[in-house]
Amino acid sequence: MPDPSLHTISHTSEASGRTGEFSTGLWKWRPGRPSGPPDASTPQSVLNAVARLIYRLMTRDHITDALISLHWLQVPEGIQYKLAVLAYKVLHGDTPLYLGPLTCTNNLPGRRPLRSTNSNHLVIQPVKLSTVGSQAFMVAAPHIWNRLPTDFIMANSLSTFHQLLKRFLFRQSYPDIVY
Repeated sequence: MPDPSLHTISHTSEASGRTGEFSTGLWKWRPGRPSGPPDASTPQSVLNAVARLIYRLMTRDHITDALISLHWLQVPEGIQYKLAVLAYKVLHGDTPLYLGPLTCTNNLPGRRPLRSTNSNHLVIQPVKLSTVGSQAFMVAAPHIWNRLPTDFIMANSLSTFHQLLKRFLFRQSYPDIVY
């Protein structure tokens, strides 16, 4: 009898017309389920498990070298990467209208000229709910955007921005590695 926690895929052989099942070996993980893959509750452990699978590492082996050789960011930096790229696209008009507008500080009305006028920083919206309000795109994206170096923000193309941002966040993920 096949393991019910593994995905099974039914297929029909075109030559014989028979239907069979095979297991892909992937877990059907459900929240709150007592059985399942170890530590499947956090995205970082899933990322580590995939790297172990690719390099065929044991659970006691160090995973950092595998993640570095795959050029994978840690999960928090990966989230920052996605939000920063999305903010870049919103500012350059490459996304749907419901994601914007993000307001630059130099576009605020009635503001006297300051040194920060040329910095291209974004206005951080006030938060009403302290639990989930800071996770909204209109709040989280400006927080991340304002922490980026100025030359990243002024990148001419999306591909240049991708390269600079990935290198910057990779150094944050693995500060002990000379890169």
